[in-house]
Amino acid sequence: MSASVRGRGLQARGYFLGRGGSYAERQGFDKTPYWRQGMIDGQPFRWVVDPSHHNYSDSIHGLGQYYTLAAEGAQRDRARKAIDALVSYWVDNDLKIAKYDKSLPMVPILGLTDGKTLNTIIMMAVTGAKVDHHATEKEKFKIVYGQLIEQYVVKRLETFSTGSKRLALAKRQELLPWPLQMDFT
Repeated sequence: MSASVRGRGLQARGYFLGRGGSYAERQGFDKTPYWRQGMIDGQPFRWVVDPSHHNYSDSIHGLGQYYTLAAEGAQRDRARKAIDALVSYWVDNDLKIAKYDKSLPMVPILGLTDGKTLNTIIMMAVTGAKVDHHATEKEKFKIVYGQLIEQYVVKRLETFSTGSKRLALAKRQELLPWPLQMDFT
């Protein structure tokens, strides 16, 4: 769900229909200060801000699959607009996620990075830019995608290490799971 309270693209970390405190609020979990009450389509809903890069990546991934494989007509247009709002939110903010409370610092979509070492967070951003360019054909996403794959040397990637696990990338794209089936040329 993308909340339009603070502008298109600010994503809720979670939500439920109704009023009143959530389980997390009643138990005093660390996200308690971030819960908000709102209305959507005439229905009350409770939502929590403070999204992470995973929230954005998961939504873009799901919407990208829906847009490409299943959506038709008005639903395809709606999926395209949602993808565009989510990715534009961090592309237009210098690859940072702005908080609901604008007095708080923005969080980099790329996480903590040395600017050259590829990690799963960088791959999430690369994929987001590629999916948005696929859906909208907007040049700004093609540019961000190109900058990221060049900066993090994705074109020459042979292995991808995540701690003790290693993902040996196949030479043939059809052996890779989506969204890794990308044309890096």
